[in-house]
Amino acid sequence: MKILTIIFIICLIIIPLGCKTTEIISEPIAASVLYEDYVNNRIRADEHYRNKILTMDGVISLIDRDNEDKAYLMLHTGHTSFIELGVVCYFKKENESDLVNLAKEQRVKIKGECVGIPSNSFYQHVTVINCNVIIK
Repeated sequence: MKILTIIFIICLIIIPLGCKTTEIISEPIAASVLYEDYVNNRIRADEHYRNKILTMDGVISLIDRDNEDKAYLMLHTGHTSFIELGVVCYFKKENESDLVNLAKEQRVKIKGECVGIPSNSFYQHVTVINCNVIIK
């Protein structure tokens, strides 16, 4: 009986550690505001947005695939250097069909998980993964 109690307690401790719960930010945010928040204070922006599901509104500046063949679109933010800097939204294979009928300069609403600005990224894009288009 003692062994079963010990196993039960261990399971109560270990199982929640392996579970990832993702918070959802219910208020939609403009892609330009999301980007501006990261430019102004990356630490605060990470605290507020990182690993959370959010809905963004923006205008498409690019629809493409990266060098690993992952489909993405970029939303305008109004920031440029030698390239446009923006919010890059990556789509899973099963959601790539969301991109087929979209075009540059089209306004869309995208839902996805914000991962912030990856530390290994040369370009300072805010990255959002597991995206899907919710309004075209």
